[in-house]
Amino acid sequence: MAPETNSSQKQKTPISVLFVAWFLIVIGAAQIVLGVPFIIFGGFFSLGIFTKVLSGALMFAAGSGLRNMRKWGLYIFTATTVVMILLYLYDSLTKGFSIGWVEIATLSLEILLTVYLWMVYKKYQSVVTV
Repeated sequence: MAPETNSSQKQKTPISVLFVAWFLIVIGAAQIVLGVPFIIFGGFFSLGIFTKVLSGALMFAAGSGLRNMRKWGLYIFTATTVVMILLYLYDSLTKGFSIGWVEIATLSLEILLTVYLWMVYKKYQSVVTV
């Protein structure tokens, strides 16, 4: 049997990307698990809870894609980060810049992770996306 060439070998996901991916999967799953019962059993539906469940689903999907080194995972995470930036800006403008340190830290972490993932983007270019 002939040895495999570089193009047919599966690319190994960097440990740091795996860490980010699993972090997103766990946080996304937690948001879904905590939000869905309020909608289904509590009869309590609000835009805030729906947004948390949707955000959790997007985080879970992005983490799954990043774990498998898929471009769409990077795109979902980037789009989610952009939407979160816009929501924070909207909240800041409507609430008189009264967002707390937790929101600022969360936003900063999302921006840093997005920048890092785009820096390792070359790893994604050689992987076939489906």
